Amino acid sequence: MLDSAAQHSNTTSRMLFPEEEPEYIFGVKNLNITAKINNEEAIGHFEQQLATLEQVSTHTALIDKGRAFGNLGDCYDALGDLEEAVKCHEQHLAIGLKLKSCRDLERAYRGLGHSHKQLGNLQQSLVCFEKRLVMAHELNNNEAKASAYGIWIPTTLNQHLAIGLKLKSCRDLERAYRGLGHSHKQLGNLQQSLVCFEKRLVMAHELNNNEAKASAYGELGHIHASLGNFEQATSCLEHQLNIARELNDKVGQSDAVCGLGNVYQQKGEFQTALQYHQTDLELGLSLDLTAAQTRACGNLASVHEAMGNLDEAIKYQEQHLSIATTSNDKLAKISAFTSLGKIEQKKYVIVKEN
Repeated sequence: MLDSAAQHSNTTSRMLFPEEEPEYIFGVKNLNITAKINNEEAIGHFEQQLATLEQVSTHTALIDKGRAFGNLGDCYDALGDLEEAVKCHEQHLAIGLKLKSCRDLERAYRGLGHSHKQLGNLQQSLVCFEKRLVMAHELNNNEAKASAYGIWIPTTLNQHLAIGLKLKSCRDLERAYRGLGHSHKQLGNLQQSLVCFEKRLVMAHELNNNEAKASAYGELGHIHASLGNFEQATSCLEHQLNIARELNDKVGQSDAVCGLGNVYQQKGEFQTALQYHQTDLELGLSLDLTAAQTRACGNLASVHEAMGNLDEAIKYQEQHLSIATTSNDKLAKISAFTSLGKIEQKKYVIVKEN
């Protein structure tokens, strides 16, 4: 009878936490049983599972017990009972530490981090996410690492932001908004990134920091371009270019003219795009920056290809390839070879049709 109950409990746990899943998923709302039961009923289910497991003293039962606590914690999270959620995740953590199971520790730290974050305990949340990240590296679990970085970085920066707001420090606020802007951009949260860079720009003006102003305008320009807001993008990038010229910052100028070239190319204003990309190439040559040179040659080739000037496009792609080969830039070489192949294919189709 007891063996049967333990076997049933073990089967249930395996259903909820399949070994083949690369990322641990708490939350009954994500489980197959959710279509039939709500979170309150799920809590009863997991409590029954725990009661059964209390009667068994095997290693496997202890693993299942920890994971049942993890599921309970996530149920309480979903119901907003965060204090109870923390208690359950701490139970899971204690079992994970006893078993020295990186997999369970990674999951427990994740659950605790989320619960503390929702409670507003940013320092405790940060500690949990840092420890989760360590476990994710131990497991070499790329999905868990990416997720941990995605949560940990904004949490850290939000804490920095909170300190800046408390101190009313424009310098700390400018840095925090910059970090948050980049973090949201990397995570694909472009609207949130836009808000952060706009606030960074305000702080840069408060500080009268021209380098920060130029950088903020540049980031805003690139994000507006990604969102299809071409007028705003052009305005921001022109501001960046003007400030960079005042500072005699040729790297900043190169970034700005590259951005402007891309915006005008997206708008279909190819002649203007060519002028900006040509300026980018000249700046790259004057600075002896191979990355800027390959970028500019690739962009010039792309515009000429869009205009139907395939021979010019080939010329710039060959220049792109030559610089990439000299600098041993493998990604740029692949890009150039791929583009050359596509252009030659276009030429062949045109000749065949004529």
